[in-house]
Amino acid sequence: MRLSLKRKMVFSVVVAIGLTAIALVIASYHMFQQDSWRAIESESRNTLRAHAKGIGDWFADKQHALQGLREEIEANPQLDLVPHLRQTLQSGSFGLSYYGNEQGEMYRQDPSLNKAGYDPRERGWYQQAKQAGQPITTDPYVSVTMQTLVVTLADPVRINGQFAGVAASNLALNKLIEDVLAIPVPGKGYAILVNQKGNIVAHPNKELILKPTQDMATGFSASALNEAAKQNTPLDLTIDGREKLLMAQSIDNTDWTLVMVMDKAVLAQPLNSLLTTQLLIGLGILLVMALITSWFVARQLNELGNITAALSDIAEGDGDLTRRLDVKSEDEVGILADKFNKFVDRLHVMVKNVHSVSVALNEGANHAARSAGQRGERIRTQQDEITMVATAVTEMASATAEIAGNADNTAKQANESVDLGARGYQQMQQSKQSIDQLAQELNGAVNIIGDLEAQANEISTILSTIRSIAEQTNLLALNAAIEAARAGDQGRGFAVVADEVRVLSQRTHSSTEEIQTKIEGLQKATAKAVSVMTDSHRLVETSVEDVNLTGDSLQAISEAIQLISDMATQIASAAEEQSLVTADINGNTESVREVSDQLASEATDAVQQAKSLHNLAQELDQEISRFRL
Repeated sequence: MRLSLKRKMVFSVVVAIGLTAIALVIASYHMFQQDSWRAIESESRNTLRAHAKGIGDWFADKQHALQGLREEIEANPQLDLVPHLRQTLQSGSFGLSYYGNEQGEMYRQDPSLNKAGYDPRERGWYQQAKQAGQPITTDPYVSVTMQTLVVTLADPVRINGQFAGVAASNLALNKLIEDVLAIPVPGKGYAILVNQKGNIVAHPNKELILKPTQDMATGFSASALNEAAKQNTPLDLTIDGREKLLMAQSIDNTDWTLVMVMDKAVLAQPLNSLLTTQLLIGLGILLVMALITSWFVARQLNELGNITAALSDIAEGDGDLTRRLDVKSEDEVGILADKFNKFVDRLHVMVKNVHSVSVALNEGANHAARSAGQRGERIRTQQDEITMVATAVTEMASATAEIAGNADNTAKQANESVDLGARGYQQMQQSKQSIDQLAQELNGAVNIIGDLEAQANEISTILSTIRSIAEQTNLLALNAAIEAARAGDQGRGFAVVADEVRVLSQRTHSSTEEIQTKIEGLQKATAKAVSVMTDSHRLVETSVEDVNLTGDSLQAISEAIQLISDMATQIASAAEEQSLVTADINGNTESVREVSDQLASEATDAVQQAKSLHNLAQELDQEISRFRL
């Protein structure tokens, strides 16, 4: 589509304003986006720190309560533990409070909970506290006694500098989990608790509690979480198919980390709304500016439109070069009109001169066209005669080349046949070697099957011996049973044993019969295999003889083909010499024809150029006649 100057100017202004507006929108959006994310991170970090501090202080209170129990036991080893355990239970709001010593004794705040045979020294909380030598907190677990998720706070007790036992309490986490899940998180998010090993302590989805963080999202490892908490940097993950932003804060007095999981799409929603609003405002401003610019440019270009109309009348009318434009102003438009008048004056003189030249050119073109036509006729006659000679030589050269090519192809095919025969002979020799090796393998297989048959016969002999022993054992067991019956009550035990021996001998006899049947089947199969191997050996020997005959035939064929190849090579050499001589003649004739063709082409071009020149002279005269001089 052709644009007018007005539209181009309006379009340029609109584009400039549009690019400026887009740049401003992008810059403001980018700055607002950065400020918003910084504000979100700052707010989330402050919230995390506040709640993490609360959880840490909560744990510190529990640890202080247990520390008080430990200090009382260290100060008075003969202390009545039950009242102090109850006091610790109440002050720390524990579920259970207890003390285990190195003598294997266990004390609880409620003596009715004590269990016989319970050795605290074998428990994990006791061993961990003893090994650490300082207060420890176990990993969360489901307490069998309390039937809820708990952790054990354990503090080693030392009396006179020697380890004496461990004071511990079970702390239920259900209230803590409720408080964590109630933390307000931006972006429709939620808070979770994760320990140092990467196991989830608190999560809205109860099925994920005590599960590794990897079950939430790929790449959500304990190391990545600890690094994010240490560096105070957010962590980007994909959870349940949505982009999430995670903020982490370690909790004092524990090895836990408080994590806020926020939906990035929800957080970015206000930013997207702002971007849409800015784009709409920018579009409105752009539309208003386009209208104002269009009105202003139209007023400025009104006089230029009058000049354009006058120029169109000169260009599209009857070509009146006597017409001039009125100069009404001294601005750029007036200067344009004055320069146009001067241009038309010079054009008027130039067209008159061109008209005189076109008349002379037309006469010269007619004379050149006639002369070129006569020379073209003479050259075409000579070209026809040369073409006939070149055609005859070309046909002779083609026939000679075809003979040489066929002879050469025959020689090549014969050589390939000789090579194929040699490879076939080599392949036959390899087949012969493979068949000989197969015959040797078959002989070895026959010997192995023979050995197998001999072993089967030996097994049959052994089975016969076992069967005889079983029959004798059966007779002995029968005699023993008869003797036991005679002995009455005193021989009952012996009769039972004799009956079991007789049953075992019968089972042995039955098993030997089954084995004998299998062995006989194996012997029959072995005999068949020997027969098949023998037949295969005979077939292999016959194949060796056939391969030898095939080798002799291939050798004879190869010699005959070699003779054909030699003869074809001689024919190809003679034909090649004839082809070279013919090619020289053909080349010389072709050179003469090319020169003739070039002369004919040049003559034809000269005729065409003369005609074209005549036509151009007529067209030039017609164009000049359109102007009013």
